[in-house]
Amino acid sequence: MSASINFAAKVTPTLGMYELGALSSNFLFGLVTLQMFTYYEQFQKDSWRMKAFVGLLWIIELAHTLLSTHSLYWFSVVKYGQQQFLDQFPASLAPAFFLSIINGPAIQAFFANRICILAHQRIFLWFLWLLCLLHCISLIGVAVTVQRSRSITDFRKRWLWLLASSLAISTILDVLIASSMGNYFFHQRRTTLRRMKRVLDWLIVWTIQTGMLTTLATMTMLITLITVDNFAWLAMFFVISRLHLNSLLTSLNDRITLRSLADSQNTTQGFSDINFCLQATVRQNASLPMTQTQDQRERSTTEQQKSGQETV
Repeated sequence: MSASINFAAKVTPTLGMYELGALSSNFLFGLVTLQMFTYYEQFQKDSWRMKAFVGLLWIIELAHTLLSTHSLYWFSVVKYGQQQFLDQFPASLAPAFFLSIINGPAIQAFFANRICILAHQRIFLWFLWLLCLLHCISLIGVAVTVQRSRSITDFRKRWLWLLASSLAISTILDVLIASSMGNYFFHQRRTTLRRMKRVLDWLIVWTIQTGMLTTLATMTMLITLITVDNFAWLAMFFVISRLHLNSLLTSLNDRITLRSLADSQNTTQGFSDINFCLQATVRQNASLPMTQTQDQRERSTTEQQKSGQETV
């Protein structure tokens, strides 16, 4: 009886936390898949590069999900009841770290490029891309050390600083990206027409929400890695990658919401930069109705002239 109690006390903060993280990430992967199908269905006229980019990221997330599920099976079934293996990295976990090298920095670089297009600040763009590169290099180091470490305890003793540095860089990137986009939208709100303010308010809230989710998840992983001696940081590792891809797909799919919101405000001009920020490409047919086409402007001018003649 005492042996079973000791085993349960050992498993709860380790395998229990691991299972919560893996199952939560699988649930988030389902949401990401729904977002991806929505994107391909609603925005068929986006460029093939953007479609390929989204598809590649989804395939990577699929492989990441399969590896995390296998590692959970290894802990829960293959090595069930063998406490000595709770301190070992499963063979499928190191490849999962290698896959995380691509998605996180790639999505952060995508949003950094959106900021450059909005604010026309190339120096700031190069700074963000430098942080993305540092984040990618640190993740490579983490993946290599996970593969070569004899145990999880050994990894925490020798390489905790490396993983903590990678998480700190990722957190700084998320904060800079969210704050920069929010600051741009806020300044646009102060100078734009009144009917546009509702759209800008929505964009500001969306920026805060998506940036806050990834930032909080990364900070939680960093804090648990440093302060808690269990698998909580591994649980957050599985979740963070899904949140990054979800934020990207949300930014693309929310063009539908912005379209209806702009229509309800009768907004037809003055927002080409923000429109481009949320688009995958700058195609007129795939864009939001925030900018007038040439034909629309000509018709509007003709109607105004006729109205003026009738008044006279």
